[in-house]
Amino acid sequence: MFEEMLAELNTQIRSMILENVKDFISLEGQFPIMMTREETAKLIGISVNPFDEKYRYNSKKHFPKPDEMGRWNKFEVIEYFKKGIK
Repeated sequence: MFEEMLAELNTQIRSMILENVKDFISLEGQFPIMMTREETAKLIGISVNPFDEKYRYNSKKHFPKPDEMGRWNKFEVIEYFKKGIK
């Protein structure tokens, strides 16, 4: 029974690692680490105007804040959506 639990845990860990690596590889080439509002909107699959209304002006309380140059960190945005915060 203990060996089965370890095997299942090992499978879950490998699956999680592969999913994260796949996300990183597929997004790394398409978007810079620090993204403009247009790039951020494209990453999350919406146009710029809905992005401004829903995320840029922070009606979404936990959405990552832009830096002083108005850019968003790609990894923070991805993590926000992975966590499913609303």
